[in-house]
Amino acid sequence: MRNPRTFKELLADPRVEDGWWEIDGYGDTYQEEHRPSLWIALKPGWLDYGGSGLIHTKTVKKACERIRDFNFDPSRA
Repeated sequence: MRNPRTFKELLADPRVEDGWWEIDGYGDTYQEEHRPSLWIALKPGWLDYGGSGLIHTKTVKKACERIRDFNFDPSRA
């Protein structure tokens, strides 16, 4: 499976259920806290090493890198 490189490709990825931007106060600096965060919800069964099915980051680039860390667990689908 080819990994996404843009927001449009990320949303079209077969692992992705939904994606949205939200100002949520997340960040290490005042500027980061007031920039929108990207949330990507993966379809059931797609989990990272910690068992989460969500990606939460500030950039599309980081989300595209993070999606590589998710594996499918059929028992959680």
